[in-house]
Amino acid sequence: MAKETGKEPMTCRSRGSSSSFGLSVAETSPPGFAADMTNWGNIDVYGQFIRRDPFRNGLHYPAVLAELGDPNRMRILDVGCNEGLFPRLLAAHGASVVGYDAAAERIAEAQQHEQAQRLGIQYHVATPRTFSSVQTFDVAVSVMVLNYAPSIEDLEAFFVSTQRYLVPDGRFVSVVLNPAFSAFGEDFVVRRISKLEGRAVRMEFFDDDRSAPKLTSIQHQYTKGEFERAAVQGGMRPQRWKDLFATGAAVAELGEDFWRRCHRAQPYALFIARKQP
Repeated sequence: MAKETGKEPMTCRSRGSSSSFGLSVAETSPPGFAADMTNWGNIDVYGQFIRRDPFRNGLHYPAVLAELGDPNRMRILDVGCNEGLFPRLLAAHGASVVGYDAAAERIAEAQQHEQAQRLGIQYHVATPRTFSSVQTFDVAVSVMVLNYAPSIEDLEAFFVSTQRYLVPDGRFVSVVLNPAFSAFGEDFVVRRISKLEGRAVRMEFFDDDRSAPKLTSIQHQYTKGEFERAAVQGGMRPQRWKDLFATGAAVAELGEDFWRRCHRAQPYALFIARKQP
């Protein structure tokens, strides 16, 4: 278990309908982390942190890519793209990508990467309720975004918006907090998830210095039924759920001990829904 320091990182609750929901930074965080967090836009080094995160790189992103198959020439919408890390990965595989996020600062950062790399990615500052595009997409993706929805209505808004821009039978592939997860308070090396009131949970993010969390977010654990009903209300049909397992390369790099608890407790799940034909 990560060492307790007696200091609680400041926590901000959800306020919006995108990945700009309440993320905070611990008081003991290194220079460059904002001290007063109200949304993702205030986190100057989020991209640096998440680019090194084993769960994103060895678990979340590979699970989505495996579900997509070969993304070459796919038209993909990234819902809640933050600073564009996953869109860049998708574009590197040959996909045509559009991403949106409510955090203007993170979209500005994503656009800076695009100006430097010229991958052809389009970015928009938007929420599910304000996003608009003349394009349609073969697939939409989201990685740990839907659980920031503070209400069932906000959760439904993700599906309503996404299906509007998918081709008939297009998929929405999402990594979410597993509805069946129950190992609250357990040490997952780079994460600790604690149960709060109602649906709320506290997600703490750790790096190599595990003395205190570097980031803390408030998310919401929806049931499988709530996800599926939200998808149906949004004009989509639930297709399947999948457990997540680290790639062989990630296991080889970090060792089986690192991944054992994650594989056993399954804190994350892949939820796939399709637009009604």
